[in-house]
Amino acid sequence: MNSQTNIKSRFILIVLGFSMVAFSLFISYRFLSEKRKPRKQNAVSYVPSVEVIKVKPGGNFINIHAMGKIKPHENISLKSEVQGKIIYTSPRFQDDAPQSKSSYLVTFCTFQELKF
Repeated sequence: MNSQTNIKSRFILIVLGFSMVAFSLFISYRFLSEKRKPRKQNAVSYVPSVEVIKVKPGGNFINIHAMGKIKPHENISLKSEVQGKIIYTSPRFQDDAPQSKSSYLVTFCTFQELKF
């Protein structure tokens, strides 16, 4: 009798397991196969109100008062690769002044050329 109850309980567990798997597959199929159609919304058509003004040339100035630091787009440090003494500085060599590509800014003399 003990073996028959053991077989019956195993059979019931197997049937319950298969039924749970089948039920979960059925629910998954129904959930994935149900496609909701998007709701149709009526398009709102309206013309925005716009104010048009004619621009005339004139002297319009805007004063901006602010505090902070101004940082340059590029920073260049001039360092001498040879030892020597600067004997001439161009007047165009100033802070924040634009320079052309081939302009001479400084002239220097090496220590070998200097006579002490």
